[in-house]
Amino acid sequence: MFLHVYDVGHSSAVQNINAIGVAGGGVFHGAIEVHGGALTLEGGALRRNVAAKGGAILVTGGEVRIAGSVLESNTAREGGGALFVDGGRVVLGNQ
Repeated sequence: MFLHVYDVGHSSAVQNINAIGVAGGGVFHGAIEVHGGALTLEGGALRRNVAAKGGAILVTGGEVRIAGSVLESNTAREGGGALFVDGGRVVLGNQ
């Protein structure tokens, strides 16, 4: 599974996502990439994803909220095995 979020301009919510073993190959991101807008991730798991940056999630803009989700065994060659933030805002938990 692959989810790519670009400047959605409104809120997007993803519940019970299971992205397992998504390989970005030569691409910078793994399972989820957020450039703008807002994404809420609730439930599910992002496991064994591989990318250059942000094996599970790469955030370069916008806002990402993660609650009740598992980010496990993700790897990245340049940084952020599970999560790489290079702009925007990330909120973990129910804050």
